[in-house]
Amino acid sequence: MRAKENYDGKFLLPMIALGMASYAAYYIVGTHPSTQPPFLPAPPVESPFALTVCGIGVVESATDNISIGAALPGKVREVQVTVGQRVQVGEVLIRLDDREPQARLKARQAALDVAEKRLARLEQLPREEELPAKLERIQECKAHLEFQIIHFQRV
Repeated sequence: MRAKENYDGKFLLPMIALGMASYAAYYIVGTHPSTQPPFLPAPPVESPFALTVCGIGVVESATDNISIGAALPGKVREVQVTVGQRVQVGEVLIRLDDREPQARLKARQAALDVAEKRLARLEQLPREEELPAKLERIQECKAHLEFQIIHFQRV
């Protein structure tokens, strides 16, 4: 009888471990948050080429290697030359995507318009011919205030 008890007990611990491992896997899969794609305010720039490469390049010429680069960082929107094409000094080789700088320019133009309108409004406020009447009204209010203070002190 003793041999049978040892035999049955051998499988109990591995079965419990297998059950706990199954529950852990079920719990991890069930509680894993689903990821949603991020919101894109504008569609990304699409390249007409099958493979794209970003980086600084070297133009191989017949005589020397010439380093090229852009003054500003950004994505290439358009390549205007082909492999083996001869180019002249100053010729445009690529065009960069300019959506972000254009958006910044529009925002700054809007801020400039607001500032100009505010300046115009401030310049229109008290005109010089209105100032004497306004100063006289201030003097009148001061006199009335002094009268009220004296009257209050008597009471």
